[in-house]
Amino acid sequence: MSEYPSEAFVNDVPWWELERWPGTRRALGDEPRIAAWLAYNKSVGETFTTDELREILGHRLSRTSRNDREHFQRRIRELRSHRDGWVFPSTKHDRNVDSGSYRLDRIGWHPALGSRPKDDTKVSTKLRREVIERDHYRCFHCGVISGEPYPDAPELNAVMTVGHIRPREFGGKAIASNLRAECSLCNESVRSATSPPESLRSVQASVNNLNAADRRRLREWVSARHRVRDRVDEVYDRFRLLTIDDQAELSEWLVRTS
Repeated sequence: MSEYPSEAFVNDVPWWELERWPGTRRALGDEPRIAAWLAYNKSVGETFTTDELREILGHRLSRTSRNDREHFQRRIRELRSHRDGWVFPSTKHDRNVDSGSYRLDRIGWHPALGSRPKDDTKVSTKLRREVIERDHYRCFHCGVISGEPYPDAPELNAVMTVGHIRPREFGGKAIASNLRAECSLCNESVRSATSPPESLRSVQASVNNLNAADRRRLREWVSARHRVRDRVDEVYDRFRLLTIDDQAELSEWLVRTS
């Protein structure tokens, strides 16, 4: 114990081993526990891994973090928010960092420093609803609408949330102008990192199966780096806001006039 300074302890117990916040019945969460251990066991310039943290913190983690590796990785990444101020790039941010590791570049907030800073990047339920309604319940990235099945995974229905345009870790705030509707799959920050990369030839083969009109549409999306909504999309968004009876009448009218 003597290797740590006195502020690393509460009543002779290291912060990362506490079950609850001192003087309260409130559980000490995974993020404060991770932050405390890193602050007193790693120096700037040193590296650490997810497996290292999971092994050391072990049973002190929440049940979800113990059983869900991705959940635990998200808890680690939350510390890189503008609020907490930690900087630890992975190989995605710096190719000099070994794959599977993080390099500690700056120590941020940890519980021994006092109250956690206010999180101005957190999206309230009210704001989330307003942004999703503003964006017509349509995912900015893939274009799927809330409650509809995914074209490539019809067994899954899209669930809509919101994502930051300027990332939270770079100071992006929870204001409507910095938020957009995203389905839960597109919003998942590690989706591209955990999924196997696509084969260029395989994608090109799929493109070759498109007709000329679809290829032109794809070029527009690729150029914009997101799915571009056309006039049909816009009318369909308005259709969805009709009453059930009006939707049925419009459907019958389309059959008669098409």
